[in-house]
Amino acid sequence: MASDREGYNLPYRDVVKFDIRRQLRQSWRSHGCIGEPVFVPRGGYDSWRSGAEDDGYVLVQLYVPLKHRTEFIVLDAQNVELGPLARIKLLHHIPYGFHGTFAPHVFLSHPRSSL
Repeated sequence: MASDREGYNLPYRDVVKFDIRRQLRQSWRSHGCIGEPVFVPRGGYDSWRSGAEDDGYVLVQLYVPLKHRTEFIVLDAQNVELGPLARIKLLHHIPYGFHGTFAPHVFLSHPRSSL
């Protein structure tokens, strides 16, 4: 997450990927304010053992101030500069947040019975 442009006052606008070994930088420039990107491995949690470390998707929440709406963006983690593979456009906004989370397991709570 970064603001990759001078003269724009929104703090988190762009997804920037930096390959430290090859010293290569890619960025996708959004049209709003993004939340913390989340990496989703293409082959599931254990795929890091056999594939490239960036073989997967980057999911990011995007608040579009001009429309007062939120979108969820899906990027190819190996080629973020190509832009969204998919957009999920909501009919409302979700206040953007800075932090995301990751867990290798799904945790679901069972509904509590009413008293």
